[in-house]
Amino acid sequence: MGNYEKAVEYWTEKLPLSRGKLESTWLFHEIGRCHLELKQYDEAHDYGEKALAAAREIGDDVWQLNASVLVAQSEVKMDDVATAIESFERSMKLADVVGDAASREAIGKALEELNARLVESVPPDQDEEEEAEMNDG
Repeated sequence: MGNYEKAVEYWTEKLPLSRGKLESTWLFHEIGRCHLELKQYDEAHDYGEKALAAAREIGDDVWQLNASVLVAQSEVKMDDVATAIESFERSMKLADVVGDAASREAIGKALEELNARLVESVPPDQDEEEEAEMNDG
């Protein structure tokens, strides 16, 4: 287990000294990953969004993919399933753009699991409930 608190402290101090958007993107992402490991999901999400914005500014598709997955993972941990699905779908498009088959596979599995969770959480329609009651009685 790494020392995530120390890493956050060190990288946060390094942010103002960053030599460019690419380095800032990397720092935002790494700080966000540490927050995710520390179960500080709001902070992980915020830093993921910062990394994503910085990656978009420089047009770096690989870092957009990395940041987008971080955002989605933090949304899953915050139990925001619908938003996480949207974020993973964006990540899937980026994985296609960069030709990352391993990411596509991992994102696909995450989407399957999240879609299953979403379906399980939806209450049956009133009509289905009435039909079930009629069949029982």
